[in-house]
Amino acid sequence: MTGIKAATFNDVQLLGALAHQIWPKVYDYMISEEQINYMLTLIYSEDALLKQIQNGQRFAIYYDNDIPFGFTGFGMEPNEPVFKLHKLYLDPSLQGKGIGLLLLDYVIAAAKATGANTLRLNVNKHNKTISFYKKYGFEITKEVFIDIGGGFVMDDYVMEREL
Repeated sequence: MTGIKAATFNDVQLLGALAHQIWPKVYDYMISEEQINYMLTLIYSEDALLKQIQNGQRFAIYYDNDIPFGFTGFGMEPNEPVFKLHKLYLDPSLQGKGIGLLLLDYVIAAAKATGANTLRLNVNKHNKTISFYKKYGFEITKEVFIDIGGGFVMDDYVMEREL
């Protein structure tokens, strides 16, 4: 299979493995190896992923010839008509081939199905993907500085686009 498949509880180990495979390749110029490892444990342990799913976050995995190469995580924001793109990660070997846009379009379709009027995401201020998001209609709406514990912070832009 080549394409996007909705993830289930049975895919949490695969999602964690993909994060551990992709993150060191894409965050190495933005944050320290120590912070990468801390965040992988914080966000992508099996227990953490199960809690995210239990709290309403949905995931989808991109496969190329039955091999998983990326994923996205998304869901409604509580108490607002806003859909949140929590995660969109793709192995660098497939970046620049339109697959990121396929994943983004998948999330946009899911967002529209809920009746949300806005799609929101956070992105590291030094992330090269800011230009990707701007190209597809996202605008920076604010800056946030989030203490994630362990002596680490996330220094992000919040970006949004209308649906």
